[in-house]
Amino acid sequence: MIALRALRDSGAPLRGNVIFTVVPGETGAAPADEHQGLTYEGKGFGSGHLVAHGVRADYALVAETTDFAVPWLACGARYFKTSVPGVNQYTPRSVRPTGIRGNPNATVKMAHVIDAIEAWAAQYEAKNTFDSPCGHVVPKVVIGAIRGGIPYRPNRTSPHCAIYVDVRILPSQDPLPIEKELRAVVDAVQVGAKLETYLARTGLASRLTTSRWA
Repeated sequence: MIALRALRDSGAPLRGNVIFTVVPGETGAAPADEHQGLTYEGKGFGSGHLVAHGVRADYALVAETTDFAVPWLACGARYFKTSVPGVNQYTPRSVRPTGIRGNPNATVKMAHVIDAIEAWAAQYEAKNTFDSPCGHVVPKVVIGAIRGGIPYRPNRTSPHCAIYVDVRILPSQDPLPIEKELRAVVDAVQVGAKLETYLARTGLASRLTTSRWA
């Protein structure tokens, strides 16, 4: 708003229109499980609505947390849900097999999936890190949430456990090979884990930085 006022007060001639918008859904929410509806829409939900309804421009200036630097690149994001099945067993009657695959506790099995994803994440970040004209770029991976068991009845092995993973993706990078790669990591643990995508957003980059993926 300060920049727009300065532009108006300067009387500088413009070669086109300046569109100022304030949109909802900037934060990284996404509908998952029982959390459905507009309350949980995010990751550019409002901006996507503008573009879909004809608000187009040659450039966009986004007021983001960049410490007043000029960023020319933004990574995309893909949210994954990984689920592991288990069996509900009363503690005194529960069994603990030698191998992890036969363990009835989904939460215990998920611990092994987490270890595998964390190891993959370190390799993924190192492989995709690069220096662009606008700075050092590291697309990060975070396991942001875990759900499993019945908190008020811990006297049962967990019949279900799920984790929610945020994988940042480079602009113009095809996300399908990344999903395939992560699925192979999850499958390799051999505990019946399933992987699904519940949010996908592409990244953006100026022409000065796109040569990295040409």
